[in-house]
Amino acid sequence: MVDRRNRSTALMGALLAIVSLSTAFSAVRSTIPDPANAPTAVLAPVDAGAPADAVPAPAASITAEPPVDVSLEAPATGWDGTNEQVRTWVAYLAGDNHKSTEVWLERQGKYGPMIRSELKRRNMPEELLYLALIESGLSPKAYSPAKASGMWQFIAETGKAYGLEISSEVDERRDPLRSTVAALDHLQELYDKFGSWYLAAAAYNTGQNRVERILREHAGGARGDDRLYWKISPFLPRETQNYVPLMLAAGQIARDAEKYGFTLDYQAELAFDTVWVPGATRISTIARASGVDSSAVAELNPQLTLARTPMNRGWAVRIPSGTRGTFETRFGAMYRYERLALNETVGVTTASVTAASVTAVSTVKSAVKSSVTPTIVAKSTPSKAKTLSARSVVRKASTR
Repeated sequence: MVDRRNRSTALMGALLAIVSLSTAFSAVRSTIPDPANAPTAVLAPVDAGAPADAVPAPAASITAEPPVDVSLEAPATGWDGTNEQVRTWVAYLAGDNHKSTEVWLERQGKYGPMIRSELKRRNMPEELLYLALIESGLSPKAYSPAKASGMWQFIAETGKAYGLEISSEVDERRDPLRSTVAALDHLQELYDKFGSWYLAAAAYNTGQNRVERILREHAGGARGDDRLYWKISPFLPRETQNYVPLMLAAGQIARDAEKYGFTLDYQAELAFDTVWVPGATRISTIARASGVDSSAVAELNPQLTLARTPMNRGWAVRIPSGTRGTFETRFGAMYRYERLALNETVGVTTASVTAASVTAVSTVKSAVKSSVTPTIVAKSTPSKAKTLSARSVVRKASTR
């Protein structure tokens, strides 16, 4: 009898535990918002193979949310286009994501003028700036789980196809100027192919072959109309279904940030001087010669992934605006000292040091304007200016 009573008591306890767990689960579940109405994506962690200073790229994580059904609405067109999906993303960017959105918008002050200037020069819509904003938060250090890098989130294969150097020493996907040239070249080609900036943006995100195939299968191969994006949207990857609405939402907020509750303190506009240095010159040396902290030079040269210039070739380095005079006065002596120290430490021969090619600092004065907003130009090479051996630089410094 006692044994039967104990079993009954144990069974009753188990049933009460199950009821308690079910109640707790229901309570927790009720606190989770519907992602279709209020996206709450969390940025994915940075890949282990990313550069040490990389930060998570927002687009891949945010746009993984389930898209809102817009099938019953008139398709949004143009840069002011809106529908329920766009409005949902506006609410998210201005609401749950407010703090991060504020940082992204403030970076427009730094990189916006450079990007807009290049877009205007090419007669491309200035609103394409917001594609970079949702891709990376306008951060040159952004890195995604798909190993896309930089402000415009190039994967290595595409970056190389558009002329960017990607090596163990240099990653020009992280160069805001060079990557902007490559990204706008790519976007213009996509627009020429599809005749719609919505479709071009979708192809930028998911690949032109996929967009072309889906248009062929579900739109009879038509192109040239923004409304086609909404027609094929259900057949695109989830991220791409959200991509254009998120870009449009970012643009709506950026054009009238105060309306959406943002009080912005825009970052200072990007400006710098440029100097040529020998191969394997450390960022720290360049910074000391310029009279600034190493972080200031590193911030202007995020493409230099090893905190030094590439081996065995001269390199154009950006330094804070107005510091070139100080650099020219001090660099030769500092370079000489560090090279002699390197000889003693690792046994580098004098011959190997003097074999490095470096552009004479004095020749840069006529080639680079000081304290100006950068204008994007084709990639420079040391061969365009007078070059001297490292020994010449050292000799010049020793006579001062």
